Amino acid sequence: MTKKKSVKKKSLKKTASKKLVPSKKKINLVLKNLVLFVTISLISFVLYNFSNSEMFRNLFSLLAMIFGFVAVAFLIVLLIFLFLKMTEGKRKRKEKIYKTQLGVLKRGKPKIILKGKMRKLK
Repeated sequence: MTKKKSVKKKSLKKTASKKLVPSKKKINLVLKNLVLFVTISLISFVLYNFSNSEMFRNLFSLLAMIFGFVAVAFLIVLLIFLFLKMTEGKRKRKEKIYKTQLGVLKRGKPKIILKGKMRKLK
């Protein structure tokens, strides 16, 4: 007879999900890096077109591709930040509507429930 081993599952604590709120500082940093890598990529592409040596053409084409991919990555990050910034306002409005304070808070004056009676706050 073989004994069955009992396996205890560890309960995982749900970590509070951090709200990713892009600040102006982060958006400006991503925008600056995007502009920097686009200009470096364009400069590498121009040097690729004007170089005569095969070695320099290969080098500048490789640099243009690498900096171009990095610029596309910063563009994606910028679009994500702008999307989060747009949805942040909608989320705040919903939180104001559905937030509770000792009872029910709806649009207009908040109401609290005390001992089964609903009363308006002044």
